[in-house]
Amino acid sequence: ILPAAVEASWVDFVTFVLGGSLITKLLIDGFELTVPHATSDARSVAKMITRGRYRGLFWMGVVLLGVLVPLLLIVIPGVWLMPIAGLLALVGLYVSEHIWIRAPQQLPLS
Repeated sequence: ILPAAVEASWVDFVTFVLGGSLITKLLIDGFELTVPHATSDARSVAKMITRGRYRGLFWMGVVLLGVLVPLLLIVIPGVWLMPIAGLLALVGLYVSEHIWIRAPQQLPLS
């Protein structure tokens, strides 16, 4: 069993890494979806993700449940919320990867 000081510093470290990772994910997704795209296909995919077929999965699964709720959970005091925040972040990451793989495949080839 670890001393309380070591355990507290470990929790602070994990909180910092998870929080920083979630904020970075949100910034990268926001940048990727809002910058001007060079091709019409890239514009179509960005629109499909934010306002089209995948909007519900993106806004509810990635942004809300995968980033914002975990950020809220790590701000609330209590070590027992950290695993829930981590699991929700992983679910959000899975949904995000699902969207980024599936959305471009929906474009017609010709």
